[in-house]
Amino acid sequence: MMWEGHESAVLVAAHRGERFTAPENTMTAFRRAAALGVDMIETDVRMTADGELVIMHDATVDRTTDGTGAVREMSFAQFRSLNAACDYEDFAPEAPPTLEEFLKFCASQNGMLIDFELKEYPVDGNEARAWECADRTIAMLEDYGFGDRCVLNSFNGALLEYIDEKYDHRYRLHGYYPYDILKGARRDPRTYLYCLCLISEKAGPNGTRKHFNFNVPPKAYFEAVRAAGIEPWVCAGIYSRAEIERCAQLGATLITTDYPADILAHLRSLGYHN
Repeated sequence: MMWEGHESAVLVAAHRGERFTAPENTMTAFRRAAALGVDMIETDVRMTADGELVIMHDATVDRTTDGTGAVREMSFAQFRSLNAACDYEDFAPEAPPTLEEFLKFCASQNGMLIDFELKEYPVDGNEARAWECADRTIAMLEDYGFGDRCVLNSFNGALLEYIDEKYDHRYRLHGYYPYDILKGARRDPRTYLYCLCLISEKAGPNGTRKHFNFNVPPKAYFEAVRAAGIEPWVCAGIYSRAEIERCAQLGATLITTDYPADILAHLRSLGYHN
């Protein structure tokens, strides 16, 4: 069981905060998620042109702010001038947060866990920037005491291997299953991963991927991950009580969700969350 001694059988992670009642990946969304009693917050780390660590899911700011352009091409001042609540009529303007601002908040929440998705990938000449972002994120989370209260997450296997090797297996690493989703992996992911989010899809011909005609990952996926001694987690996309119950029965130990209030209520009614 993850984080030995946790009293709930299935934990709940808020995906980018309480993102459907507040602007995603904002301090408002994180505060609302924490108030619901989630066990973990999942969020995304990027780096501005001048090297500041910030919170933003997309490579560009277009979808979630009133600005345009790539985060990596913006100065920190430009990034902080954006309004991440521009699409919400009842919200005051709110700048997208920094990693440090987020960590300060989480440090005030007793027992809060964090899933950091590292968005700088070591591809197309971006290797040095990806390593720097990972190293500086780790340094900052250690400064705030989150070394044992986090997982480090990426769709890039090379980045996870870099962290595992440089930091001598110090951190819980989060990948994705089926394993071929992890791009750039050189090693067997089973040798370094702590948890895997199960994706309800399979590889198709010529490198394509096919989503199953159901949301709950197949039983065989759970069995394969558990047999490898890795925690089976479920990604955002599970909504109904029946789906949640099925995932719990199959052995899921955490559900990442866009609807944390509903997921918590269902798990509690089923006896899987205290």
